[in-house]
Amino acid sequence: MLPLVEVVRHEKTSGRAVSRTLELLEYLHRQVVLLNRSVPGFLVNRFAQALFREAIYLIEQSVTTAADIDRAVKYAVGMRYASIGLLEYFDAVGCELESTIAKNIYPDLCGATETQALVQEGLTSGKTGQAAGQGLYDWSKKDAAGSRAPI
Repeated sequence: MLPLVEVVRHEKTSGRAVSRTLELLEYLHRQVVLLNRSVPGFLVNRFAQALFREAIYLIEQSVTTAADIDRAVKYAVGMRYASIGLLEYFDAVGCELESTIAKNIYPDLCGATETQALVQEGLTSGKTGQAAGQGLYDWSKKDAAGSRAPI
C-alpha cells in the first residue's frame, strides 16, 4: 500500500544480505529506510504513536475534536511533510527557532507512558474503532471509503 520499507540491520546479518535486500527493494521501486538496530515499532510506528498520543491527549483535555485534529494533519502536517522531510523542515526553520518553540511546547506535551483513558474507555465500551462502527468517530455517519480518498 505504501512505497516505504523499513530494513533493520542485525549483528548476525551479513553485509551482503543487507546489500542484496536493498538491491531487490530498489529493483521493486521501493523507498527504503535502513535502521542500524531494531527499536520497538521501527520508525513509522514510533512517529505515528507520538502523534496519536498527543492527539488523544488534546481530545482528553477538551482542547479540540478528532475532526479538527484530522483536518490539521490532512491540510497542514501531512501536506508539509509529503513535500519536505521532517528534518529538512527542521533545518529550514533552524535550531534557534526550533529550540525556542521546544522550550515553549515541550513542558505541555503529553507524557503518558501507559494507554490513555480515552483509549481504555473505547476498549471497555466496545467503541474500538471503524470495524466496531464507533470509535473516535461514529462510522455509521461517515463514508469509510471516502476517508481514504486523496485530498
